[in-house]
Amino acid sequence: MPLSEILNNPPANFSEAAVIVVGIIGAILLFYSIFLDKERRRDAVSLIGSLGLFVYSLSVGNGLLTAAFAIYGLGNLIELILIATGKHQHVCFDCEEKKN
Repeated sequence: MPLSEILNNPPANFSEAAVIVVGIIGAILLFYSIFLDKERRRDAVSLIGSLGLFVYSLSVGNGLLTAAFAIYGLGNLIELILIATGKHQHVCFDCEEKKN
């Protein structure tokens, strides 16, 4: 639902409004996760954000977005599990640049 449609025709019931709020919070969390330094925290916030956007895309009925956020969330969940079990190997491509 575009912003202009939300402003002109507000949600009819609480569940529609709640789904919109969950989607907005999910988008904000996904954006915020970009700036986090700790990888575990970044993955957790990304997972919560993608779940919020997944719920919103389900309610809108957009299959492409639903699949995209489901796959993105699954990737974050797998990485969180790998970090928690100690099997995650961090790869640093610019480590030499950070040392200098």
